[in-house]
Amino acid sequence: MSIEFNPQFNVANVLTIVVALGVGLSAWTSVEGQVSQNQAAINESKQSVRKITTDLSELKTDVALLKLGSEHASEMMEEIKANQTHIIKLLSDKG
Repeated sequence: MSIEFNPQFNVANVLTIVVALGVGLSAWTSVEGQVSQNQAAINESKQSVRKITTDLSELKTDVALLKLGSEHASEMMEEIKANQTHIIKLLSDKG
């Protein structure tokens, strides 16, 4: 089986070229659209990662502040207990 090239100008050859160009342009447009969508998705993902990183940093700061607050509250509770013990001792010595 051999393919013969027919250089004659006829409607079939013109239609074949037009259809081939149409399919090629359609495929190119489709690929170009997919590339654009992928780039947009990548950019959106990068923004999400930046936001998550920022949120994580803020969360670490908040946890550190809560830990300090908890430690301070524990110290205050110990001081209050010591003061209560001292007050009870002073009241029992008076009575």
